[in-house]
Amino acid sequence: MLLDKMIGLSLFERDAADAGEKNAILSERRRLHWQQEQLIPFWSDAASNGALQRRYWELLGSESDLTAMQRTLEAMNLPLEPPTSWRSQAEKLAEEEAKQGQR
Repeated sequence: MLLDKMIGLSLFERDAADAGEKNAILSERRRLHWQQEQLIPFWSDAASNGALQRRYWELLGSESDLTAMQRTLEAMNLPLEPPTSWRSQAEKLAEEEAKQGQR
């Protein structure tokens, strides 16, 4: 489901009717990237997160991967929305390219 959503967002972004629609799509993609990034330490620390990891796999058996990811983040008391100062890897690359283009 997560992969489906990311592909769908890319297609919707391409066909966005206006800047407002495109910004909403980019905001949703940014939120999903944030959520994925927040789980990186979770997966690398099985000793501390073993029970929670088992719960993730249980959720995955009955829910979508997107729901399992979000419920796991909530159980870890992590926000589902990124802080305004946070930049995804794609945003960082775009900013770097823009700076390179200005030179």
